[in-house]
Amino acid sequence: MTKLVSFYKARPACHLRLWGEDAATFLNSQFSADLRTPEAGLCVYGLWLNAKGKVQADSWVWCRDPESFEILSMGTAGENLREMLERHIIADEVEMEVLEGSTLLMVQGKDAEGAVAELFGAVPEAGGFIEGAGAVCYPGRRARGAHFDACFGDSTAAEAAVATLQAAGAQAVEGVAIELERIAAGYPAIPGELGTADLPGEAGLVGEAVCTTKGCFLGQESILRMHNLGQARRGLYRVSGEGSVPELPAALRQDGEERPVGELRSAYATDSGWTGVAILKLNRMGAGLLCDGAPITAGEAMGPVR
Repeated sequence: MTKLVSFYKARPACHLRLWGEDAATFLNSQFSADLRTPEAGLCVYGLWLNAKGKVQADSWVWCRDPESFEILSMGTAGENLREMLERHIIADEVEMEVLEGSTLLMVQGKDAEGAVAELFGAVPEAGGFIEGAGAVCYPGRRARGAHFDACFGDSTAAEAAVATLQAAGAQAVEGVAIELERIAAGYPAIPGELGTADLPGEAGLVGEAVCTTKGCFLGQESILRMHNLGQARRGLYRVSGEGSVPELPAALRQDGEERPVGELRSAYATDSGWTGVAILKLNRMGAGLLCDGAPITAGEAMGPVR
């Protein structure tokens, strides 16, 4: 391990355990990612949608065995996600509990694989997880290069991993740096940037976080209709401006017009001003965008950079 590794420690908003005879079929009917063949070691990212296909939450789901799963979300509180799932349990043999005290450690950089191998004894492959040192570790989705997330069951194990990283020269980074890297990589924050009024296709997530080939799941009909026959009227875009960070949320307008053409949903300070994410009407994408009367620049559409 060298100094070409950085890490960030955070508390997940939600860590649930879900188990039971019908756990796999129930989750597959609710989750946007493919859980048709659950095997121990499977780890997938996806969305929780409503019947209209609008985004309610996101999470990772990992399978310890075909009847036991864990769910982790950084943006939706555990009790909220639990209540949302319980509304759809009818005759399913499923039980849930909120797990408290978890810590998430994000590890990235050119030597991230070496750091993870030293901490956990192996490197997880895409679509899977490994266990070790009191954590579940899997490839993350917040940066463009190699990066991994490790979910620790308690803070003591997490602090021991941090101490190992620091002793080898790894550097801690601030949350703003993590968010700017995430935006550059095209991953939207949910529900802060893509939320309950929005569709996955507006952020390029259909086919990436939403499976289009599995059986029925909540919101599937609306998603596939737009994916196969229609086109999104709005899109999530990287935007930037000069000066201080605007107060959020902020309406975006075109020069000379009063009616908003979009909304700024996140913004983080940079050396030259600020960078953030906005939802914009696709038929109004052009020059002259304003935020609080100041010009801004719309860049590339959000969506995981491949």
